[in-house]
Amino acid sequence: MVLSRFSLRMKSSMVIRFDFRPFTVEVAGGLGSQFFGYFAGQYFSQLFDSRLRIDLVDASYAHSDQFDITSFDLPGHFSHPASHTIRLRRFLRRVGDHVRVKFSINGRFIGRFTKRFVEIPGSAFDYNLKDLLTRSHRISGFYVTYRYLELLQQSGQFETVKLKRPSDWFLQLEAEARLTNPVMIHIRRGDFLDAKDTLGVLREEYFANAIANLPDGLKENPYWIFSNDISHVMEWTVFDGEKVKFIYQAADGDPAESLKLFTLGSACIISNSSFSFFGAMLSERPVTVICPEPSAKDTTHAMAEWFPPAWTRIQSLFL
Repeated sequence: MVLSRFSLRMKSSMVIRFDFRPFTVEVAGGLGSQFFGYFAGQYFSQLFDSRLRIDLVDASYAHSDQFDITSFDLPGHFSHPASHTIRLRRFLRRVGDHVRVKFSINGRFIGRFTKRFVEIPGSAFDYNLKDLLTRSHRISGFYVTYRYLELLQQSGQFETVKLKRPSDWFLQLEAEARLTNPVMIHIRRGDFLDAKDTLGVLREEYFANAIANLPDGLKENPYWIFSNDISHVMEWTVFDGEKVKFIYQAADGDPAESLKLFTLGSACIISNSSFSFFGAMLSERPVTVICPEPSAKDTTHAMAEWFPPAWTRIQSLFL
């Protein structure tokens, strides 16, 4: 029998605990989605008093072929598997997922055999999940809920994020944001246009309504616009005016810098996107956040509890 944890009791009745088994989270998707898995792993690693290991085997580089959450100064050990290891593990994962779907086996059952808890997509936060993880100590999936990060913030374990190596582009805009207190607005288009009938793409009218719902004291602040289709949204009449600033980032720029800029706003108007969600959740101060309800055009794709109750919800208006 191999022991992964033991305690040494000293004469002073002080107990020193040793834990050699890390808690591993296999993060998935792009920058924002990786954060969901990361904070779930951070929460459980602290719950089990274990070291945190972040496996990037399922990280997506669709939006940037060189950047991921390692651009931020985050606690934990990050593992970048070699390319041949990634291909093999993803093949085996697809086989396992096919078997799981074919025989209607949920993640909890799989976990008994592979020691890996596979999230059921769209699942709500489950306080009893910790009881299932005492054996596996490994999770994979998206874990799309505000609760893991909120629990870490409430316990004083996590506040916001810092960049490891900010560029001159970021530092210049950071100084301007701290001086002018802009309202941050994120418009997700681009890849979402391929999923406009499921996830949904928000129309210009949604953002006009969101601006109208801002507190009166913020409506005169500058508006900073973030989008992966910036040339298109520049044509929207809702963004006419001298106080509107469109945030351009070079094609080879680090999207982590744009996300960090978003945390500096006096208010946040977000899309149904994990990028702007974390830009708001990781804000350096309490701010007004306006979010769409429902979060998906096809409500079967909506997350069970994505946005915190305190955020202002307005009607989603999809293409």
